[in-house]
Amino acid sequence: PTYGVIVYQEQVMQIAQVLAGYSLGGADMLRRAMGKKKPEEMAKQRSIFMEGSAKNNVEEKNATEIFDLMELFAEYGFNKSHSAAYALVSYQTMWLKAHYPAAFMAAVLSADMDNTEKVVIFVDDCMQMELDVVAPDINRSDYKFISENEGNVIFGLGAIKGAGESAIAEIIEEREANGAFKSLAEMCQRVKSRKISKRILETLIKAGAFDKLGTNRRSLLESLPDIVRIAQQQHRDDDVGQNDLFGGSVVVEQDDKLIPDLEEWEEKERLRLEKDSLGLYITGHPINAYQAEVEQLRSRSLKAMAEDDGRTRYQKKPITLVGLISGVSIRTTDRGKMCVITLDDKTAYYEFRIYDEKITQFEAFLKKEELLIVEGTLNTIYQTNDVRFYVNELHDIESARKQFLSRLMLKIDKSQTAKGLLDKLDEFLPTQNNQAPENQPSQKNAIACPVFIAYKTESETVELRLGEGVNAPVGDEDIKRLKKTLGNDRVKLVY
Repeated sequence: PTYGVIVYQEQVMQIAQVLAGYSLGGADMLRRAMGKKKPEEMAKQRSIFMEGSAKNNVEEKNATEIFDLMELFAEYGFNKSHSAAYALVSYQTMWLKAHYPAAFMAAVLSADMDNTEKVVIFVDDCMQMELDVVAPDINRSDYKFISENEGNVIFGLGAIKGAGESAIAEIIEEREANGAFKSLAEMCQRVKSRKISKRILETLIKAGAFDKLGTNRRSLLESLPDIVRIAQQQHRDDDVGQNDLFGGSVVVEQDDKLIPDLEEWEEKERLRLEKDSLGLYITGHPINAYQAEVEQLRSRSLKAMAEDDGRTRYQKKPITLVGLISGVSIRTTDRGKMCVITLDDKTAYYEFRIYDEKITQFEAFLKKEELLIVEGTLNTIYQTNDVRFYVNELHDIESARKQFLSRLMLKIDKSQTAKGLLDKLDEFLPTQNNQAPENQPSQKNAIACPVFIAYKTESETVELRLGEGVNAPVGDEDIKRLKKTLGNDRVKLVY
């Protein structure tokens, strides 16, 4: 079909040259005029065509008939040919997506791997298609996105921000020639290239490319300067033919000593650095830490909001949305200041707007990567059938807990009490005078709520409320400490 369009365009130009004496440039102008279908331009070209035909002794009747035919065909021929071409390409891509989804999505991602915004969209598509998007892996990933089977897409190292193509090519070439890397230190020893800079290695670590080698990201990043320094020294020694006293690899021999045994960053920080490197979250999502609360607070997921097609009519229906702020943009309009906020709850992205007074009122909550609770109403504009979301209130997680939280539920069983767990809880619970324990500094305006214990024996479970004077602090740090002591599934905030 595309070939047909080109042939027709060439025929128009050839007819104009032979019959009406057009120059090659003039014939191209006629072709453009027919493609754009501008009446005034076509009238001008008709006059030129008729004059040129007359000079070539072409009868006026024949010249008019030929021009009319060209003009008539141009009205639908270009559209039809292009439509046919697009339809064919659409059919081919749909067939590939249906029958080879993983390979197709890997190719689509590779085609736009330099465009982070498109990569984010396509990775979301993969997840919607239930494809497993495998995080970058120094021993498994290629420069581009690849698929090992019909169930997964492996993230391309070339899509990591700041990872140059030539540097990644050197790493992959060494891996394919001499086998998988055993550690970051061994890789630095084996890849003797100035293209592999410390900055590129930092980016690869933050993106999780070395996660499968057994050492956490924080420890690798802390040890990187020493690893790079010793590897560079060894490369210089190799260049002049100098070996260490005992032979073998200095870097690999000192691998364990070079890398400190540090606790990994908190999940929020680890994912923040991951997103800085990849443009999206792959190995987790910050909202996971609040998922149990999100389920209680929201009345509708962002995916349901994004997919609302207007077939349901709403009249001031109350809706609560919850998500992480992935984007905040403030601009000036005829109505004054307008703030466009994009939320992300793992299911979808959703965009809404607030204006002057609400921007001032809730400005402290509008921070990227922070959890936002949005109370509003859905209305249907009957003239257009458009669904509009109007914002009433905004909350961050602290203000939402302060306003809506009813209790802190701790799940404890008989075996835990035998291990003195209740004594440990004294560290977290205030005294009867509502004072914080000595090892837990009191925070001004700290959030606190009643404490209930779900106590389980072999045969029964009973809920007990601790004394009315006991109101446990429920800030993020307080909850983290409690979960570390009891376990994630034994601490529940009830709204």
